[in-house]
Amino acid sequence: MALPASDVLIVVAEISVALVGFSGIIAVFRQRGISSWPPHIAYRFSFMCWNAFSAMAFALFPFVPFYTTRFSESTWQISSALFAVSAICLMWLTYSKAKELSAESRAQLSSGWMLIYQSGLFLIVLILAANALSLLGTAGPAAYLAALGWLLFLAASLFVRLLMGPSGATD
Repeated sequence: MALPASDVLIVVAEISVALVGFSGIIAVFRQRGISSWPPHIAYRFSFMCWNAFSAMAFALFPFVPFYTTRFSESTWQISSALFAVSAICLMWLTYSKAKELSAESRAQLSSGWMLIYQSGLFLIVLILAANALSLLGTAGPAAYLAALGWLLFLAASLFVRLLMGPSGATD
């Protein structure tokens, strides 16, 4: 028996790895290490990597309970619960790292982007929690895949922003 939506999960993991790999190309194009980038650019870069790594990890995670435990029927509940906790941690990390930036660097970040990012993650937490508790009916891959899609969208939008924007530009 195969894990439902396993093909989609593998594709998401592959896209995530590609985004992280291409982030190295960004560093090469800028011809200097991330430590010499302006703080707001380094912030975007690190969160692009966090989102891509998170999407990759959570695209692969459902295979663990499905194939290795006696809880295969609870795969989406277990995976959604862990993903929701991780999304809460990502929200906190985003907020705390933004607070560490100087006022000048924070001004370089778009407050609209931060609102969309945090609101999207909050909505994902609610959807994943509902999936983990089977509040939306039987827990399944749809809510989980929507959450993965949001992380990939965020990582891809940050990638495009880093690639296209000049290093000193605002959002």
